[in-house]
Amino acid sequence: MLAFDLSDLYRIPAMVLADSVLGQMKESIIPNPRPVVELPAKDWAVRGTGGGQQNVVKSLYLGDGEMEKFHWKMHARYQELADNESRWEEYQTSDAELIVTAFGCTSRIARTAVEMARAEGIKVGLMRPITLFPFPKKAYADLSTRCKKWLTIELSTGQMVDDVRLSVARDTDVDFYGRPPGAGSLPTPEELFNQIKKIM
Repeated sequence: MLAFDLSDLYRIPAMVLADSVLGQMKESIIPNPRPVVELPAKDWAVRGTGGGQQNVVKSLYLGDGEMEKFHWKMHARYQELADNESRWEEYQTSDAELIVTAFGCTSRIARTAVEMARAEGIKVGLMRPITLFPFPKKAYADLSTRCKKWLTIELSTGQMVDDVRLSVARDTDVDFYGRPPGAGSLPTPEELFNQIKKIM
């Protein structure tokens, strides 16, 4: 519902990134009612030949300076999206000496590894980006002013680690642990906990 509304509001495509783990899980859910959102009028929509204002929807502008103006307009829209719609979740970060960051199903496994570390007195927290575009750069920058050790964990060969490195403060150490997905092959909490202990 949120993706649909954001797509409608900003007039951009929205993609919900879901991995196969979601299709294999069984757990209780709490259904949420559709939030009341006031969406903008569709004054740009093409309405056929029924009279009224003629709208032309296009992305190619050939007049002098028109294309550059269009690109700046799109840039402003993406900046507005980044300012207003970046989403993330922090867990146990207030006193963390290491921040683990992960998304998707890997973040759930990483959260268990963080809890295992906490049980052994290791101060570790989790930063989970909810939106990958726009990436919550400011949240990463703010958190990295206090915590200078980071571990990016991915079920890939490293698709998010560059975003993390570009977002955190320059004096932050960012380690990476990733595995490409295989048939039924997910990292275990113990495996991720061992990575945490190596860094700490």
